[in-house]
Amino acid sequence: MRRTCAKLCRKAGGDLEQIKFLSGHSSIQTTERYLGFEQEIAVAVNDSLGL
Repeated sequence: MRRTCAKLCRKAGGDLEQIKFLSGHSSIQTTERYLGFEQEIAVAVNDSLGL
């Protein structure tokens, strides 16, 4: 049920960091493997700030 909850939270747009804490993982990498994906770092969130 934890994995289902984590996947549903992510599908609904949940933040990976929050899902990490919800799942009790010690690292983002563990959460990524748990959810079966890796973050897309080619396009960083702060790239759109125009700074």
